[in-house]
Amino acid sequence: MKTFKAITTLLLTGIVVIIMSQSSVAQVKPGTALSEAQIEAKLKAYYSGNASHVQVPETVNAAFKSHFSSTYDVEWKFSNGVYEVEFDKGTKDYEAWYDERGNLLAYKYDISTSSIPAVVKKAIKAKYPGYRIDDAEKYLKAQSVMYNISIEKGDHDLKVRYKEDGTFIQERAD
Repeated sequence: MKTFKAITTLLLTGIVVIIMSQSSVAQVKPGTALSEAQIEAKLKAYYSGNASHVQVPETVNAAFKSHFSSTYDVEWKFSNGVYEVEFDKGTKDYEAWYDERGNLLAYKYDISTSSIPAVVKKAIKAKYPGYRIDDAEKYLKAQSVMYNISIEKGDHDLKVRYKEDGTFIQERAD
């Protein structure tokens, strides 16, 4: 009987943690006066540099904490005026990018394939017949909501990006 109670308690605790993590997914809108093109230029500059682990300034750290609470495994990198932070929240992996003033430029997090909008799935099926969706991320930048989706067909793996309305943006080898 004690074993049954212990297992039941463990299962219920796991269910509560999953439910809480699902409801805690941030829907933070990247808030900055920068245009999407300016944000994209900053992100390209970040990736063109040599990102290294850094001690983040309090301004940037305070902005991060105001956007994303209850995080763990937080790791910061810096390159060309942009801070990247990788972290976990609930059961999801996140990445976010901030400028030196603490403006949230963009962020993304893992989602289940069932969370991909139907219109995006339909667009993928039409453009990539026979491909299977492997995993997905929701990506928010400026006023845009996009989906980064890994698809595969045999040994051929691709990473595709779609807007939330099903508009194709880009494709690259994965």
